[in-house]
Formats: sequence, C-alpha cells, structure tokens
Amino acid sequence: MRTFTLLLLLVVSAASFAIDTYFVRATGDATSWSTQAIADPAQVLTITDISELRAYTITGNGTVVGTGTTFYLAKGIYSASVSITAGYYLDLYNGEKIYGGFIGNEATIVLANRELTDRDGNGLVEPWEMKNESVITGNFVTTRNAIRLLSLRLNAEADGLTLKDFGYTKGGTDVGGPIFIGTYAVPSTATTTTAGILKNCAIVNVSAQGRGGAALMTNADSKIENCLFEQCLSVGQTSSFDGFGGAVYLHRNGGQIKNSVFRNNKAASAGTRYGNGGAIFAEAPAAATNAYVIIENSLFYNNSAPGGTSTTSGFGGAVRTNGIAGYRGAQIINCTFANNDNKSATSGSVEVINSGIIANCINYGGTMGFRANTAIANYYLEKCISTVANLDMAANATSYPNVIFDAAADFGFARPTTFSGATFPGDADYATKIAEIRKANFSSSKSTFYLASNYGLASLPTSYTAITTPFTVNITAALPAKDINGFDRVLATNTLGAYNYVADATAPTVVISSTVTEGATTSLNSIPCTITFNEPINLFDVSDIVLKNALATDFVAVNSEVFTFNITPAAKGSVTINVASAAAADFGGNNSSAAAQYSFVSDISTAVSNAKKVCPMIYSSIGKVVFENAIGQTASIFTTNGQLIKSQLMNSDKVSIPVANGFYIVKVGNQNTKLFVK
Repeated sequence: MRTFTLLLLLVVSAASFAIDTYFVRATGDATSWSTQAIADPAQVLTITDISELRAYTITGNGTVVGTGTTFYLAKGIYSASVSITAGYYLDLYNGEKIYGGFIGNEATIVLANRELTDRDGNGLVEPWEMKNESVITGNFVTTRNAIRLLSLRLNAEADGLTLKDFGYTKGGTDVGGPIFIGTYAVPSTATTTTAGILKNCAIVNVSAQGRGGAALMTNADSKIENCLFEQCLSVGQTSSFDGFGGAVYLHRNGGQIKNSVFRNNKAASAGTRYGNGGAIFAEAPAAATNAYVIIENSLFYNNSAPGGTSTTSGFGGAVRTNGIAGYRGAQIINCTFANNDNKSATSGSVEVINSGIIANCINYGGTMGFRANTAIANYYLEKCISTVANLDMAANATSYPNVIFDAAADFGFARPTTFSGATFPGDADYATKIAEIRKANFSSSKSTFYLASNYGLASLPTSYTAITTPFTVNITAALPAKDINGFDRVLATNTLGAYNYVADATAPTVVISSTVTEGATTSLNSIPCTITFNEPINLFDVSDIVLKNALATDFVAVNSEVFTFNITPAAKGSVTINVASAAAADFGGNNSSAAAQYSFVSDISTAVSNAKKVCPMIYSSIGKVVFENAIGQTASIFTTNGQLIKSQLMNSDKVSIPVANGFYIVKVGNQNTKLFVK
C-alpha cells in the first residue's frame, strides 16, 4: 500500500494539559482516557452530542479573549442531531482546535502517530483514513435553516475527523454547506485574523440546499488540506438560490485546497436554478485586489454537474471557477481529473470563466477536458493532457502552449469505472458503482508522474506575469520552485497531474491465534483459529494455511484482514499452524511476511489416523521449496502461468527442491499453495 507523509508533529504529555484542554469520549465508552495521568478529572468529557462541547469554547462561554480550547476525541460515534437554537453545533474560534483519530489510551499525544488504515481498499493509506475513527454524524432535516455542523474561524483547526450524514434543505441565498471556514465577525479582542483550516478529515454524505454541499470558504487563507469529500450534494432551490459546488463553495475572497480527493460529488438543481461545479465552485472575487483560489495536487473523479432544467446550467463536471476579466482567477495546478460529467455539451471537467490558470493537469474522459468560457487573453493553459479530443481550444490551438490531446494517455491513474459521473443511493447499480469508484488508485509503477520526453513539452514559465495584456498586471506570483509536498519543479522533470502518494514497501504482518493457548494440551476435536493481518490484503485463502497433523475446515474471510477457520487434529501429538511469507499481498503489491508458528498438543481419544488426511507443510527457504509430512505423495512445482517445473515423489519426511527466485504454485495431492522463493 502507499501512505501520505504526515509532517505535523505535536507531542504533549497528558499530565501537562491546562484546563482549556479536554479529552473527549462518547457515551458508553468508560475506558478511553481512563489510564492516563490526567491532572484534573474534569478534563475528561463524556458526551453524546457534539454540541455539548460548546460550553467549553470561547463563544459558548461568552468571551472572545484567550486562545481557546483544544479537544482530543477518542474513537467513537458522536451525534450532531439534538435540536439547537444556535447557528452551529460547534463553533471553534481564535485558535481553538479539535483533533480526532485517537484510540483513547495515549499517554502522549503525537498527531503523526495516529494509526491509519486503508479503509476503502484502494491500496492507499490516506491521511483521513484513521484506524480509530472519531465520527461526527447527524441527520437530514428538511426544515433546518442553515444550522451548520462545524465552524472554523480565526485560526481554528479540525484534524482527523470523519464528518458524515448531515444536511439541511432550507435556507437563504449563499447559505453554504454545513462546514464553514472563514473569518466573519472579527472582534477587536481577537488575537488573530487568520482563517481556519480543515485537514486530514473525511467528509462523506453531507449536503445542503445552496452553495457548497459540504463546505463554505470565505477567505484567502481559508484552507482545506489532505481531505476526502465523497458523495456530497448541493441542490439549487426552484425559487431562489443555486446549487454551486457539490462539495465546496469558495465565496469571492479566494481560498486554498491542496492534497485532497473529491469523488462522487454532485451539484444539481431542483428546477430552473443552476447546478454547476460538481465538486468545487469558486465565485468571482469581490474586487480586483482580492486573492485568487489555489487548487493544487488534488484528484477529482466521478463528480457530476447535472444542473436543472435551465439550458445555462450543468457546467464544470468537477470544477467551475469565476474570475474578473483581466484580473485574478483560479490557479489549478498539478491536478488529475477522471470520469467527471456535466450536462452542458459546451462545458468540461474544468471550466474557467473570465480568467484563470490551469497548469500541469491531466484529464481522462468526460464531456470535455479543460474549457475556457473566456477570452484567450485572460486564460492560461500550460502543460496539460486530456484523453478527450474535443478539448475546447480547436480555434486557438496555437495560443495554448504545450497542450496535448492523447486518447491513449496513461499516467498511472487507474480510472475507477467505465462510466462517468456520480452515483447516489436510489440509482441503478449504486452499490456496485460506488464500490468501483472507491477502488480508484495510482498504479504502483507510476506513483510519481513525469512528462514523457516524446511529448517534447517545454518547462513551466518562471512567472505568469508575461502572458498577454491586460492579464500581465494581475497575476504576479510565479509557481514556486517546489510544490506543496516538497518536490522540485525542474525543467525536463516537471511533474504532471496529482502525485501525492509515496510508495510504501512495508510488508504486511500476520498473527495466528486460537482459543487453545500456545503450547497447551487439548482434547478438543474442533479448534477455532484466527489469522489476522495488520492491514487489508488480497489473494489469501485456506490453501495458504500450512498445517501439520491437522485438517482445516469452515474457512471464513471475515474481512480483508481477518480470517477464521476450525482445525481437526489428525492424530495425538503436536499440531502446528504456519502461514508462509508471500502467502498474501496488500493492495500496493507488498508480499506478506511469514507468521510465527502456532502450536499445541492434541490428546484426543479418537484420533483421525488416516495419514492421507494429514496436510503436508510446504514453505520456501533460500533458493528452494521445502516439503514436510508429505511422504508417499507426489509434489509438483509450476510457474504462475501453469508451466511444470518439477514433479517428484516425496520419499522422506522432509524434502527440499532447488528453484530460482520468483513466484510458484506448488501442488501436493489436492492442496495448492502459492509461494515466493527468494
């Protein structure tokens, strides 16, 4: 599998916290935060609804001074569903923070040590995939008027949370989504004017009637980093406002979105209103001096902008941005787009209005690739590749430098399905389609993308200031020498598309356990056993379990990490259980390590004495395949494509057959085993 490198390191001792730091656990959880040397028991809060934390925040206790509160949430489910009169379930302000993803027994809080796991099974361990999920979940209220789930104001921070199943369908113009990131209502006593940040969070199945199905951003320094937005929905109301930004709406003053994944989001309309920007809609800045939107190193796939009945809706299957002609528009850099869909035949996966920059991006499929609803003087497209031939620049092809149309372009992104657009509950084949979308991945051999030399593309410009008049006076920032992940942008090796992921060469580990204690003696005829991997794996079945003096039955794959079975001893004496190295592999292609042998002694009075029922033990050693307990049987070794390498009668209790390094299929009787020989 692959993992993000998380750079944030926060180390504190539980005993050192002041009273403005709280350890939170869900109702019914009596064990989390119970073993630490926490100075004041009042620091441990047990809650049912997330709104209960309001009383411990600056806005909740009626003051706007100080640096605010920090909350650490143990794993569990926290609701956001009680009736409240305030505008937010939780309003964090002036440096207040909420962190999730903790098991609840940490003596020292280190954010970078929170354990991650590949929850969606796509072979990547992403920074929002907390193994110990802190879930905030709500409900959908058709009469709720713009009550938000979470507000992040003035340097507030939310990190490591899963926010899901929340929405409202009543509100006014520019209501925005259930998550707010901005700096409104700044009092003179505030110690900062910096906007908030949402990072390392998963936002799933969140909706709003209005602009931004999940989140509303209102400031240049509003930030979203390392987040997943999945199945978020913005719906335009028949009589008033629009469905802009299925997941995120940026309101006129810029904002930054980096290292994030947007999949299966939708911007729709209940009638004649607009539904644009399947994942993101960025509104035109309020003035020429305002900051521009930055969207960098992010993935967008299977998002939709179906619009409404209006012919002027359904633009930007993934992203639609507005700018001021000749002034600041969005900068979309190093992003990958795949299978996004929009209603308008004259729009594309990305549509830029009035002004904007798109650089080093890839588009797979969709109605169209990168489309500018603007004059060439205000739009800059550099080093982009699209598999869609009708990318909107046929009339001005020479004006767009280094833009390639290649229907067969492959830069490592495994397109999730053969279909485009989002799928929501109630759609035909929803379960199948959403499962396929979640498996989208980079191929392991192309985890870092470079421009192919045969395309002959020039390097990125050092600055965007010398494009054309009047664009020259407004975009003053050059692309930095390094991208947001610290990778160099250099001449012939400028990266193309999103490449956030770093290959992880760590082998999965496996543990064997049983209800019979290791080394004990038992008279049981059927003994439950469990095989547990430390991460999701594939290609593991009962043939990968090597038994001596026993038979395996009732094999069950509980999930992609845990497998159970029963064993029946064949005779009195020692019983051993082994899982050899390379018995399985994770979704990143790393072979599993060998398990420590598990053994016990059988003392059954009615042993099964038929020697043929005793399973042979087959394992690899350096440069050879080793067979034990297979005397009298014929062993055959095949290549993985079925070619016979060696067949030999086992004439002793232990036989070794030399082979070259590689994968093999080994057969003894009716038992097939997959082995890797080093």
